[in-house]
Amino acid sequence: MTRYGTIPSSSQSQQPAPPPPASSFPSSTIVPIWGQKIRSTAENLIATAKPWKLMIQPQSLTIPATLPQSIDRIKANVAFFRSNYAIVAICALFLSLLWHPVSFILCLAVAAAWLFLYVLRNGGDPLVVGGQVIGQKTVVTSLLVGTMVVLFFTEVAEDIVVGLFAGIALIVVHGAVRETSDLVAVGGAVQDPAAIGSSSVAIAIPGSYQAAGNKNINK
Repeated sequence: MTRYGTIPSSSQSQQPAPPPPASSFPSSTIVPIWGQKIRSTAENLIATAKPWKLMIQPQSLTIPATLPQSIDRIKANVAFFRSNYAIVAICALFLSLLWHPVSFILCLAVAAAWLFLYVLRNGGDPLVVGGQVIGQKTVVTSLLVGTMVVLFFTEVAEDIVVGLFAGIALIVVHGAVRETSDLVAVGGAVQDPAAIGSSSVAIAIPGSYQAAGNKNINK
C-alpha cells in the first residue's frame, strides 16, 4: 500500500534567520569605524596645514608697532595658519594632561563614552544593556551627568583650561609677531604668495595689506 507523506516546502525549510539588533553587533565592527573617523580627521588637519618653516621664519618675526597692527596680524595669521594653530592647541592640551595621568585617563574615558555611546551609534538603534533597552534621551542624560561629574568634581577641568589657555597664548603671541606682508589675500582667503604668482589680487582684511600684483594688468 502506497503511503503519501507531506513534502516540506523549501520556503519553510530555508527561512533565513532574523538579523541581530544593530546594537548587538560586536564591538570589533565599531572600532574600525571609530579609528577611520579619527584617522581621516587627523589626515585632513595635517594635509591642510601650511609648512611649519613658513610659521617660524626669523625674518618674518617682528614686534608690532601698535595694538591695531597686532590685531590685524592675528586675524590674518589665524586665517592662514588655522590648521597649524589647531595642531598647536591640541598638542598644548595633550601635554598639559600628560603631566596629570589621572586627568588624562578620565578625559580618555569620557571621550570614549561619548564616541561609542552617542557619536558612532545611530540614534535610531536601541542600546541594550543586560537585556534592558535604554532610550536615546537616557543615554545622552547619563553622558552629560557623567561629564559634569568628571569636570566639576575632579581636576580635569582645571587641567583642560590650563592647556587651552597655554595653546591660545602661543597662538596669540605668534600671530602678533608674525608679519603678514608676505601673505596675500585672494578671494577672501589668505594664501601663500609663492603659490599665487604675479597675478593681481584683492585685499580680504581692510587696513592689513596693500594691493599686490601687476599694476598694469588692467591696462
